[in-house]
Order: sequence, then C-alpha cells, then structure tokens
Amino acid sequence: MISLFFINVISLFFIKKYIISIYISNMFLIKSFEYFKKYQINLSEKNIKINNICWSYYDSGNNKDNKPIVIILHGFQSNKKFIWYPLIKNLTNNFRIIIPDMIGHGDTKILSNIDTFDFTLLHLVYQLKYFINSVIGNKNQFHLIGSSFGGLMASILAATYQKQVLSLTLYSPYGINIVDSVISDIYKQYNKNLLIPNTREEHNLLKSLIFYNKPVFDNKIISEYLFKYHNQKKYIYLKILYNSIINNSNILKRYVKLIKQPVLIIWGKNDNILNVKNIHYFKKNMSNNLSTYIVDKCGHLVQYEYSDLCAKLTKNHILRSYKK
Repeated sequence: MISLFFINVISLFFIKKYIISIYISNMFLIKSFEYFKKYQINLSEKNIKINNICWSYYDSGNNKDNKPIVIILHGFQSNKKFIWYPLIKNLTNNFRIIIPDMIGHGDTKILSNIDTFDFTLLHLVYQLKYFINSVIGNKNQFHLIGSSFGGLMASILAATYQKQVLSLTLYSPYGINIVDSVISDIYKQYNKNLLIPNTREEHNLLKSLIFYNKPVFDNKIISEYLFKYHNQKKYIYLKILYNSIINNSNILKRYVKLIKQPVLIIWGKNDNILNVKNIHYFKKNMSNNLSTYIVDKCGHLVQYEYSDLCAKLTKNHILRSYKK
C-alpha cells in the first residue's frame, strides 16, 4: 500500500510537471508570436500617463510622418494585440497606425481607486480624446476605426469632434440594437449573460458565438489561459458593462445624424453578438456618405476572420476621404 501511495505521488508530480511545461511552452509561443508580429509590422509599444491613467498603445510612426493617422479602437473585453495583427499588417505601409488598450483592458492601467473611477460612457470617451490629443496633438486630423463597443466610441468621437475626425470605419458597431441577436436571446431565455462568462463552458460557448470561422489559436491550454485572464479582469469588466454598455444599447441614435464624415460599415452576416439587421438603421438615418458591406460566412470579429478584405475596403475608404 505504501509503495502504491508513493508511485501515485510520483506519478502526479510528473503529470503536473508535464502540464506546467506544456503551459509554459504555449505561453512562450504566444509571447514569441506577439513579438514577431510587432516586429514584422513595425509596431512600437508605448506608454503615456494622463489623468491617473497609464495608457498602453501601439504606434507605427510619429508626428514627423506624412502618413495619414489612423486610430483603431477595439471592443469590449478585447485588446490591442492578436485580433488586430492580420488587419494592421495590410495598413502600416499607407498609414500611421495607433491602437490603444482601452480603459480597463489589456495593459492600460487605472492608477486611482477603481471603485471611485467614473466608468460612464461619455467619461471614457472624454478620457480617450485626452489620450489622442496627447499622442498626436490637438490640431492634427485623424481617421477612426472602431469595432463593436469601440465602434460606438469612435462614432461619438466623430460626431463630437467633426473637424479632427476625417473618416469613420465601423466593424459590427454597438449602439444600435433594434433587432435581437443570439446572445441577447440566450440572456432573455436562460438569464445567462455570456458577455461575462462564469464557467469554462460559458467561456467556450461565447467563443463559439463570436467566431464563424475557427480562430488560429484555439486549443485547451490557450482557452484555459484566456478564461483565467478574463476572470482576473472580471471585476473591472462588470463595471464597464453596467456603467457604459447595458444602458446604452441604442445611444448611437443620438449621434448618427451628427456624423458628417464619410462612413464605412462592415458587418459579418452571421454575427451572433450584434445582429447584422441593425445595419438598416444606419442606412435610413445616415447621410449619403455611408457605404456598407456585409460579409457572408463571418461572425462578430469581421476584421479578424476576413482581414484582407477589411483592409482593402478600409484602405480605399480612408484614401478617398483623405483626398477629399
């Protein structure tokens, strides 16, 4: 019995050691991939402290460049990294790309007390504008790209700062939700908010709803890493969700008619997070400067699943706007 006990202990030790080594090797691969991609597409990772926020962002140039400035805003629970690499690689030759980790996301840190920080939508937008002014100056003009919740923030910026924002590109934007989606149906029917998954099963279900085409990095080790990472951020995600997102599901109606810049909207036909049918509201209520493109066999992250197409459409849209 004793010998069997020691055999089990030794076996468990080596099994754990093996699992840990696999985890470390996968994380090493992820970090190596991240470093390689940054180097490949000429992105510098920078930090700047503004109003008790330490912003982390990628920047492919500086204010001496003559390239048009393009600022990219990611969505809720995303970041400046992996989802954007396939798109950015097609844009850095033509534009200076700036992509921040939004407040409460990625490596951007709130230096004050999180419990007293103002997470309301307009405050987040104002802080974002302070960041943009600090990085490029308050007189330089720029183009905006926004995905999902980042699309809402980009739209508010375009409507509010019309002289600085030259064009607007939206990927599956949040803020006009007249038609229910799969994820909202699940919430109504089962009272499960998959935007903040509580279990591994819910996390995997959310991932399956986000993507129509399976992502490149998709295995159990990486899924476990992402689940734990989201759990670490869960408290701040909940604050953003309840202060900025839930009560603003149709707030973009206030701003749509104020947006005068050329607008391009690209949406996945099979988006389970935000229903593509909401695009008809933009068509009815925006000016003649609106162009739309619906991508078949595509989920919520259209810029990831069809990065080459999005880059081509986005680049042509920005260059047309820039020439005007």
